[in-house]
Amino acid sequence: MIKGNHIIPWWVWGIMSIIFASTLTDWGAVAAIVSAMILIGTLCYRWRIIKSPFRMHVITNITDFQNGKRHNLALSNNMNITIGDDVKLIRVIPRRATSFGKINIRFVNRKLSMRFDRIWRYDSADANIIKVTGLEDVDFREKGEEWGRSYFESEEDGLGGFSGIYSPALSIRQGDIVWYYVWVKGTGEWNGFISFEGTLDNRRVYKRIKARVNMPRPFSMPEHVHIVE
Repeated sequence: MIKGNHIIPWWVWGIMSIIFASTLTDWGAVAAIVSAMILIGTLCYRWRIIKSPFRMHVITNITDFQNGKRHNLALSNNMNITIGDDVKLIRVIPRRATSFGKINIRFVNRKLSMRFDRIWRYDSADANIIKVTGLEDVDFREKGEEWGRSYFESEEDGLGGFSGIYSPALSIRQGDIVWYYVWVKGTGEWNGFISFEGTLDNRRVYKRIKARVNMPRPFSMPEHVHIVE
């Protein structure tokens, strides 16, 4: 097996080893079972990293964060947006050490894919209905120069989202939290996903959570209130 451009993938070697061990003695059968368990565990771990390379949450009470609270914050796996301009605070946590050179955040719609290797495809949402209007790395905004943090700037991506660029690339340890302010604008009712694109193992990977634009509730006068003319 050659690292890089694999002639034989690692999982094929695992299956071949199990088959070979199963042809040996009773101890070989035991070895085959143990090898199978290790192989299945490794496959499950790699599948989890590929399926969900980052954890992403929306902080539901920005005031607590702005007052210095960083732990035991109220979190949500969904982003609820009100009609008009809004600002959201999200946190992103890589499951493995990595570095961010360029990130992207935008809203997407999910549709069934016609490709055999995936179930869903994600297309950019209509920017006339929902779009990202601004993006900031919170730590760089507050203390970037003082900490010597990688310089961060953002720009529109032409698809209704924003790209963020780090210079040099931002090194992130496993479990580190990266905080972002995301400014959004919704003009109509919408349901879909907000997508975060980053880097893990030198490839572009994504984390998406549900998002929706809520229409404002119509105002109704409580029955016990009487208007005096």
